[in-house]
Amino acid sequence: MTEWHNVRTESVSALKASLVAGPSHVSVRADRPVFHQYTGGIITSEECGVEHNHAILAVGYGVEGGIPYYIVKNSWGTGWGEEGYVRIGQKEGPGICGVQTNPTKPTTN
Repeated sequence: MTEWHNVRTESVSALKASLVAGPSHVSVRADRPVFHQYTGGIITSEECGVEHNHAILAVGYGVEGGIPYYIVKNSWGTGWGEEGYVRIGQKEGPGICGVQTNPTKPTTN
């Protein structure tokens, strides 16, 4: 990484546009059971709140069963979530678990 820039906050389209070019840093609220005890599926619940306390890496996005989501790599190892990944639903504003509150995009040479 040589530098980084901010991605427009609270915007699904801005974070998706950033992901088209490659992974983006995001932060989430990870200390609530809905995230901390995640074992699979798409998190769509707003139970985790939006104040972020855990940095992770958004790597892509998709749609399943009509629900759009982000694909996010966590740092807790492959025994957590979906082999170390979590799918977080897309929602305008701060986003589910605050995923859109502070996204940044690294750049490399």
